[in-house]
Amino acid sequence: MIQRFFHNLDNASKLVLVTLSFFLVVLLGVTDAATGHEVSLTIFYLLPIALVSWFVNKWAGLCFSLVSASVWLIADSLSGHLYSYPLMLYWNAVARFGFFIIVALTLAKLRRDLDRESELARQDLLTGLPNSRSFHELATFQLKRSSGYGKPLTLAYVVADGLKLINDRFGRIAGDQAVCTIAHTIKKNAPTGDLVARLGGSEFALLLPETDTKMAQAILGDIQRKLQRQMEKYGRPMTFSIGAVTCTRAPQSVGMLIHEAEQLTDRIKESKLENLRVEAVDWSQPLLQ
Repeated sequence: MIQRFFHNLDNASKLVLVTLSFFLVVLLGVTDAATGHEVSLTIFYLLPIALVSWFVNKWAGLCFSLVSASVWLIADSLSGHLYSYPLMLYWNAVARFGFFIIVALTLAKLRRDLDRESELARQDLLTGLPNSRSFHELATFQLKRSSGYGKPLTLAYVVADGLKLINDRFGRIAGDQAVCTIAHTIKKNAPTGDLVARLGGSEFALLLPETDTKMAQAILGDIQRKLQRQMEKYGRPMTFSIGAVTCTRAPQSVGMLIHEAEQLTDRIKESKLENLRVEAVDWSQPLLQ
């Protein structure tokens, strides 16, 4: 329940969050003035500051730090609090402003670091492509999207054969360069480059929405030829096996779709008669709802 609450806040409009935070500050100011100086509500001003610092951005947090300190200053003045030295009122306001700024900057940095780590966890560090986890999420979204259109969807499983030989003969750096070249070539020539992922050491996946077997054969054949040319250009002894499955009715999970394409790729490698095969597969279940 708490996770859903934070998820809703994360997806809420920034204008809504700023407006909500502003009303919270005003409400706190009115309450602060009414209760007087004997009851400190300073800690509660952190709620709107934290809200905008975490869910909006750093600058919103800094602005609300200033607004909150100003509202506290006005509330304390209206409460009738008498200081032995008048400037103490402003000193306390500045001190609170500094405290609010520290909290706002700390939370904003934590959010940036968390987002960065989350992004890295979804990305293959060598190629910059989405990793297996990220690809499953993207593919699941496309499967759900396909349910509304009833159009075919193709998933291709690409295996680069000979990577171990390159690592042994030319070194690990050359192997990494070859992997990056493969990733760049597939992404550059795929109709939807954001749906290309690296699943393993020499294994890649490519999702082609609204693509039937004939279209997939043409697209993947072109990618395979360009991959082969790139490897020949750099003198790398590699070949590529591509198994692709096209469906109008999707399986229960993306994992099943990937497994089917992987099995097809294995059969291609065993046959040694071809390097590319696209098959239509129809599961008995309707597309994901």
